[in-house]
Amino acid sequence: MNSNLIILISIVVIASIILIFAANRKRAAFSLAAKGVFSAGAIWGVNYAIAFLGFALALPGLNLLTVALVAFLGLPGFFMIYGMGIFA
Repeated sequence: MNSNLIILISIVVIASIILIFAANRKRAAFSLAAKGVFSAGAIWGVNYAIAFLGFALALPGLNLLTVALVAFLGLPGFFMIYGMGIFA
């Protein structure tokens, strides 16, 4: 990936988070933290179930990027991560 694209994506993500927190700080912070915890549990559970069933997907596993993506995007982000693992 081009370094300029990475910088642009980082700026957009940081600006979006700042706007969310500026609107309603306490509620937004708690909501994002709760979504992060639940998304980490969901990713871990699905990865465990896939490994238990004997399937192999090219997923990076549970890391900060995947948790943040699912916490920020919700269920579409969750499906996007596993869709990328299936079709990549």
